[in-house]
Amino acid sequence: MADQPRAEKFKIFAFCTVVLIFTFSIFHFADAATNISATSTEHFAWNDNIGWIDFYSTGNVNASSSQLSGYASSSLGYIALDCATSPNGNICGTSNFKVSNDGSGNLSGWAYNDVIGWISFDSATASSSYFYQVTISPSTGVFSGWAWNDIIGWISFNCAEPNACGSSDYKVKTSWSAGQATANLISSIFDTGAANGVALNTIMWQSSSLTGGGTGAIDSVYKYAWNDSVGWISFNHSSSTVNVGTSQLTGYAYNSNILEIALDCATSPSGNICSSSNFKVSRNSTTGELSGYAWNDSIGWISFNCSDPGVCETSNYKVNVSPTTGAFTGYAWNDYIGWISVNCSDPGLCGSSDYRVNTAGNQSSGTSVKFQIASNLSLTGGGTGAIDSVYKYAWNDSVGWISFNHSSSTVNVGISQLTGYAYNSNILEIALDCATSPGGDICASSNFKVSRNSTTGELSGWAWNDNIGWISFSSENSPTQISCDPSDGFGAGEYCVTVNPTTGAFTGWAWNDYIGWISVNCSDPGLCGSSDYRVNTATTASWDFKGPDGSNTTYYAPIGPGYPAQINLQYHNNVRYFRYKIFLYSNAAQTAGPRVDDVIINYSP
Repeated sequence: MADQPRAEKFKIFAFCTVVLIFTFSIFHFADAATNISATSTEHFAWNDNIGWIDFYSTGNVNASSSQLSGYASSSLGYIALDCATSPNGNICGTSNFKVSNDGSGNLSGWAYNDVIGWISFDSATASSSYFYQVTISPSTGVFSGWAWNDIIGWISFNCAEPNACGSSDYKVKTSWSAGQATANLISSIFDTGAANGVALNTIMWQSSSLTGGGTGAIDSVYKYAWNDSVGWISFNHSSSTVNVGTSQLTGYAYNSNILEIALDCATSPSGNICSSSNFKVSRNSTTGELSGYAWNDSIGWISFNCSDPGVCETSNYKVNVSPTTGAFTGYAWNDYIGWISVNCSDPGLCGSSDYRVNTAGNQSSGTSVKFQIASNLSLTGGGTGAIDSVYKYAWNDSVGWISFNHSSSTVNVGISQLTGYAYNSNILEIALDCATSPGGDICASSNFKVSRNSTTGELSGWAWNDNIGWISFSSENSPTQISCDPSDGFGAGEYCVTVNPTTGAFTGWAWNDYIGWISVNCSDPGLCGSSDYRVNTATTASWDFKGPDGSNTTYYAPIGPGYPAQINLQYHNNVRYFRYKIFLYSNAAQTAGPRVDDVIINYSP
């Protein structure tokens, strides 16, 4: 039978859940200088009736994670963005208003001008049936979109919106950007057990709280489809969200160029129009396969399955909604704009453009999880030297982990003996040599050490701890055994510890009369796999964490839980050992982070 790929599931360290914990700071911007760009093409908005609106010249307009503050200038006078920092000072006692920022750059609320009155920055606050909103790119600080005033009409914040950049290159830009908080963790070292190495294929993370079900409303993060002609199509828009039912889709999607896309005649933007046009996008309740048509007033019918126009023999397309995760996959078609992709995995764009449409999970908007991977074929240390930073633990059932490489001291394996001291949180320091004890050189009062046979690596002699006393590293200390070689057989009460002369791996048992056996390698009690510990001299392997291009500046970024990311075989082939670094990103407002329960790496010979 041919070798099959293996999928290994690894807990992150010993924790079942990884959660970001963030701290918060509150900033006051009332007296700060402006953070609007001084570049002449980067601080103007435009209105057809009053002309340019300057967000820089007053020197006090500021964008923060919570709001806009200060006031802009125009031909009609100042436009106050916040009642606390108006041209007349703090007027919040008489008129409490501001332009708010949700932390991700989505603006809402009101500005005010003494001549024309209120200026609305979003349709939801104004209860308008026509969608509009001013936004700030959380990465570039560039404003886009439209504001509205009942007297002068639309205010454009970016020439790209009215397609005017060729004749008048204007926009408003700020140095503010969404402040994601980041945390990272490095996993333990994993041993595939393959002496000749394996190929690492994919990495995937799982979470009990982030995947949607097969039905329900569309997620607030994973809500976008893509078309090369019209751009992003949102299935969860401020005016409507699409809902995945057992037998069909309802509601309507939205695109800034072609506007609303109705998935069902009964829930179109105009209400129930089934009497004049009876259409819907149906769903197979078992397989999740979609069929039927959606409608848009600008481009007409959108087909979700090649079987409807009967073209599957020449163009086999369809959209599917996973009955388990609620993830959309595949393509829809329109005769005017062409293919509509609902998942970046289909065109192979995941990693550079991580989009998909998905039913709602519990993931907070803007959070993400990324990885870098390091691998090696060999981890062995030499027969002598300092103890490794990873493989440094021994175990005792009474006091727990004993570290041979602690922050205060590391044990060193010499040709003829061990020096330094180990540490346990319950019994504290364990001296391996009287000359290098925690109290310095105490050989004058207590001359002890743990000796080492330079040929076999066998240890003998005693270590000392102030709480439990002497620790014996070989039953040869009592003349009942003449060799530590297991081939000689061990009699009752016989034990020993050896340090492999080639690899530097400790094996065997030490003994103390109060706490009993101390195991220096999980292989001896048969625990390797469930508890992979050992004491070892420092490995020669370097852990160079790499992203897809082989550098430490790129990342493997699965589009969500349950979605594998392909590992670049160029950097992780013929390897036995590997570990990963996981990066956890908060939302822009630093109020939530992702939850990761498991990480799964698939590998094959």
